[in-house]
Amino acid sequence: MVFVLALGAALANALTSIFQRMGVEKAPESATLRLRLIVYAVHKRVWLLGFALMIVSFLLQATALHLGRLSQAWSQGNSGCAASPSQSAEGGAAPYWDQYSYASTGNLTSQTSTPQSGAATTTMPRLSAQTWPWPSSLSSVSSAGARRTRSRRAGTAR
Repeated sequence: MVFVLALGAALANALTSIFQRMGVEKAPESATLRLRLIVYAVHKRVWLLGFALMIVSFLLQATALHLGRLSQAWSQGNSGCAASPSQSAEGGAAPYWDQYSYASTGNLTSQTSTPQSGAATTTMPRLSAQTWPWPSSLSSVSSAGARRTRSRRAGTAR
C-alpha cells in the first residue's frame, strides 16, 4: 500500500510540472518573473489542474510517510546494490547501518547502529507518562553496546 501511495505521489508530482508548464507556455514575455504571470496562470484551467495535482501529490506523500516507517538505512562502499545490509557492505565517507523499531502508536522504540566492525549499539528512548502538555515527551535514553550499558535523562550530555 505504501509503495502504491508513493508511486501515485510521484506520478501526480510529474503531472503537476507538465500541466503547470503547459499553463504558462503562451504567457506574454513581459509577464516573466512578474506578478502578472501568476494572474495569467490562475486563469488557465490546465495550470489549475497542475496546482490541484500538487496538493494531491502532497497528501499522497504525507499518507505514505505516515503509514510506512523507515525500518532500515545503510550506506554502501561499492556501486552495486546489496540485497541486504551487512558490515562488509557498509562503506562510503560516513558509513552507517541503522535499524529502527516502532510501537503501534508510531513512537520510536529502539534504534540499533551497527559499525563496520565490532558490536552493534541499541538505543532505546523512554517516553514519559506525562499526559499534558506533551504526551510523548522523551524522559530518558538507554544505550547498550559491546562494552557497557548506560542511561541518561533526556536533555543531558552523553
